[in-house]
Amino acid sequence: MVCSRNTMKGQGPNIRSRIIQSCQTSPSRIKSPLLTSFHKWDGKSKALASKYQTKEVTESLLLNPFLNILISPTRNVSLAKLVVPRAHLLKFVVKKSQTDLTIAPSLDGKSVGTSSYVPNSRTVLQSIVSSRKDRIRSQLIPMDIRNSENSQVSIKSVQIPDQLVEQVDEAYFDKLRKELSYFHTLEYQIPQKGPAVKVTSSDSNEQTLAIEEEFVTINLHPLIKDTDIILKKDMYLDMSKKSHRMLFTFLFKLQEYFND
Repeated sequence: MVCSRNTMKGQGPNIRSRIIQSCQTSPSRIKSPLLTSFHKWDGKSKALASKYQTKEVTESLLLNPFLNILISPTRNVSLAKLVVPRAHLLKFVVKKSQTDLTIAPSLDGKSVGTSSYVPNSRTVLQSIVSSRKDRIRSQLIPMDIRNSENSQVSIKSVQIPDQLVEQVDEAYFDKLRKELSYFHTLEYQIPQKGPAVKVTSSDSNEQTLAIEEEFVTINLHPLIKDTDIILKKDMYLDMSKKSHRMLFTFLFKLQEYFND
C-alpha cells in the first residue's frame, strides 16, 4: 500500500493547516486540465448563439471528468472553515444500535439523516482520529448533534471508533470490489469523443493518476497490490455515460484518499 500507516498523535495545532493544504494544494487537483488551462480564458462573457449551441457546450463539458468532480454540491468542512466540493470529501453518518450511537463512513451517498464531512485524505483522517483533543475529534460528529440541547443526543453519547481509519479503508475496497465486479462484465472500446480514460493495473508504474492533454490513466496496482482485488483487463471509460462518470469519480476519490 502506498499510504503511510503511522499513527499521528497529539498534533492538534497542525491539523487545520494540513486540512487546508489537502483541500487546496493536492497534486491531483493542481494537475487538472480544467485548472491548468484556466489562464487561457480572457475573462469576457461568451454569448451562446442558440439553444442547440448551449446543449452542445453542456454535453462537451460533461466529457471533462474533472469538471464533474469540481461541480459536485459543496459541503462545509467546519474544522478548516472551508466550503469544498462533496467529491473531495469523506462523509460520515451516525449509526444507531441497541446500546449506542457510532460514527461510520458512508461512501455510497445514499445514507439519509444527519452527517458530517472531512477532507478525503487518509492522512488528515488519521490525524483527527488519533488526536487527544476532543475539540478536534468531535469534528467527525454532525454539527446538529454537537449543537444539540437534547440531553439524550449529545457529543458524549456518540462513539468514535479507534479503528475508524481502517473501517474507511475497507469500505473503499468493498465498494471497489462491487464496482469492478459489475464493470468486468462489459465490453470496452476507446471512446471517440472526449478524453480517453483508461483504468489499468500495471506493476511497472507506482503512479496512480497520470494526466495528459487528451488522455487520463488511473493505475490501480499500487492501491490493490496488497489486497485480493484483481483487475482482469484494462477498462476504458466513456464520459458520455453517467455510470462511467460515476465510476471515474469514485476511482479518483479512491486514489486521492490513499495518496493525499
